Amino acid sequence: MPASNVTINDIARELKVAPSTISRALNNKSQISEKTKKMVRQKAAELGYDINLVASGLSKNKSTIIGVLLPNINRYFFSQVVSGIESVANDKGYQIIIAQTNESLEREIEVARMFNSTVLPGLLPACRLRQRMFLILKSLRKMGSLLFCSIG
Repeated sequence: MPASNVTINDIARELKVAPSTISRALNNKSQISEKTKKMVRQKAAELGYDINLVASGLSKNKSTIIGVLLPNINRYFFSQVVSGIESVANDKGYQIIIAQTNESLEREIEVARMFNSTVLPGLLPACRLRQRMFLILKSLRKMGSLLFCSIG
C-alpha cells in the first residue's frame, strides 16, 4: 500500500478493529491500553502512515497549522521573519504554511480568505500598507488570531 495513501481506516482493516480505536490509540487516549497503542503504532509505521494535519484539524475543529502571508519570500528580511516564526511555532507544537503574494492586494485577500476557509488557528500577514491590512482583516470572519506586521 503506498505510504501517502494510508489512512486510519486501512490500519483498522489490517488490525480488525474500529477506526475510532486507531484514532484514539494514535492520539494516546487513556481509554486505549498500552498494548493496543503499541500494536497500532507498529502497524502504522509498517504501513507508512503519516498523520494528515489538515484532516486531523477538520475532525477536531482545531489545527496546529498557522498561515503566514508574505509579499516576497526571496527577501532576506522575510526569510528571517519566517525562520523566527517557524522556530517559535515549532516550540509551541505548531507548523506553518507560507503563501507569497508578490505584493498583489487581490492575491493577499484571496490567500487570506483561503486560509480563513480552513481550520487554521491564526494568520500572520505582512502587508505593505495599512489600508491593505484593514482590507484583509475585513475579508476574514472566523480566524482565531491575527498578527499584522506593517513593513512600509
